Amino acid sequence: MNLKDVMIYMFFGIGTLLLIYFGCIGLINSAMSDTFPSSRFIIILILMIVVTWSIGLGLRKHRILIAARRK
Repeated sequence: MNLKDVMIYMFFGIGTLLLIYFGCIGLINSAMSDTFPSSRFIIILILMIVVTWSIGLGLRKHRILIAARRK
């Protein structure tokens, strides 16, 4: 694994942490509204799931690429 691969993993890790941090803040703020399952809450929750899933797919594709390079 070279420096480029390490930087990509750090990017994915920092991106995931930022997503969780800001997503949780958004969920907490939207849960304190008058109606609990508001549209804002549902949209933030769906976006958190979709973006985290996309980050995971990107990481998986990168790991497959590294494994193919080693062969």
